[in-house]
Formats: sequence, structure tokens, C-alpha cells
Amino acid sequence: MAIYFSGRFPSIYVYVMSVYPNILELKPNQLCTYYLTSSYLYYKEDLNVLTDADYDLLCNRLYQKYDEVTHPHKKLIDRESLGAGTGYGLEQYPTRVKMAALCWYNEWSEEDNATS
Repeated sequence: MAIYFSGRFPSIYVYVMSVYPNILELKPNQLCTYYLTSSYLYYKEDLNVLTDADYDLLCNRLYQKYDEVTHPHKKLIDRESLGAGTGYGLEQYPTRVKMAALCWYNEWSEEDNATS
């Protein structure tokens, strides 16, 4: 799935997200994107794509790679929360994170329904 942010900000981010990522293959900035979108879905929308085990792995990997992250939303992430395996403390989510999360969930849901 590709999510393009354009309109008033035509050259802002392009997120390319697979429907279900291989957490072990994600680069540091991708870990940040999946952490934010997964946390938004779980804590704000009561939805999820990742299993609990994969979310824990995601938090652990992002904790380990935190110093390598250059993502513009890194400042939203508390490293201690990563160590605890949670995104509960995230209070503000940029609109682009919310929209990416919902698009990701919808695509995952469609794929999941097609294989059921």
C-alpha cells in the first residue's frame, strides 16, 4: 500500500507500507511509522493490524534503533514507553499519521476478508 500526502504540501512524505510488515526487515524510520500508526489504531480507534507479539517486537526494535531514527515525528515518541512495549502515552497524532493508520487498517481488513 502506498500513501501519498499531497495537496497543500505536494512534496511531503510518501509512506510505502506493506499490509503486514516483516518487523525484522524494517529500517529505523519505518519502525517509527509502524509504531505511530499501530499505536494510533490500538489506543485511539480500538483497532489493530499487528499481533501483540509483533507490536512488542516493533517496540523492542525501535528502542534498540532509536538513535538511528531521523523520522520527523521521532519527537513524539518516548523511549521509555518503547522499553515498556507501549504507545499509551502518545497523546497527539499528526493528521497524516491518523490517515495513514486508517488506510493501512482498511487495506489489511480488505485483504483479511478476501482470504477468509
